Amino acid sequence: MRVAAVHTSLESIDADVVVHGVFADPAAVAPITGDANMDRQIIELFEAGELTSRGSTVVFPFPSSHRARYLTVLSLGQRENWNALAAFRTAGGCAKSIAARERATVAISFPRSDDPNVDKAAVRGAITGCQGQDLYRAEKRLHPFQTLLWHGIDEALLDAAAIEAECTLLARRWVNEPPANVYPESFVSFATEQTAGLDVEIEVWDEERLKKENCNCLLAVGRGSNRAPRLMVMTYRGADHAPLALVGKGVTFDSGGLSIKPTDGMKAMKCDMAGAATAVAALIGI
Repeated sequence: MRVAAVHTSLESIDADVVVHGVFADPAAVAPITGDANMDRQIIELFEAGELTSRGSTVVFPFPSSHRARYLTVLSLGQRENWNALAAFRTAGGCAKSIAARERATVAISFPRSDDPNVDKAAVRGAITGCQGQDLYRAEKRLHPFQTLLWHGIDEALLDAAAIEAECTLLARRWVNEPPANVYPESFVSFATEQTAGLDVEIEVWDEERLKKENCNCLLAVGRGSNRAPRLMVMTYRGADHAPLALVGKGVTFDSGGLSIKPTDGMKAMKCDMAGAATAVAALIGI
């Protein structure tokens, strides 16, 4: 996905859909579209209380004089309740709804926050929200945008948020892959491929090294599988600050301990390596 900042007026943005986020305060809704009739309808909706709950939307077709096809007015709820989590969920929910159909270019405009983490959370929500985990479905439920334009945002902030979002998607993909594809050795290979070209050192402990280091608990768990265990140590030597260590559990499939899990309990056991996936993806982002 291409992600870029735009700083032109909304009516001049060339996109399939323009999303404009507005707080649920009629007094704060200003003309936004460049079309007096459409602006009046939007303000009337807010005054009538139709767009008060966060996440509610109304879709308008843009006049032919505009370059974009549709305008989605998105309620951001009450301003005092707007924080990073709200931004992530609201942007993500809207993006997911739009991605139910194929859209080449989507533009989003949110009010800038005093906290840059809130703006970054909104970007992360939109990028991750439009991309599902239909890894092997013939018919996809979601169609990721080819281009995401973000109106009026600082480009450095946008780039950082996009990197964080892509790392989140990478971790999600590893977690959602079946254990036939993700097992200790293959996970090491995936991590090695993703860090190629980065200043990251990777050390892998095989069974012999694990025995030498007395990692008996890890070896004992590994005996329950026909896949040999591995311990991966990734090191990035960045700025001259105090060391930061991330430790992630990487059991690629947990069938149970003393009691084998029932059928329904098996479905999510491929997720038992989410800790390791998160740690690796975070290091890539850093």
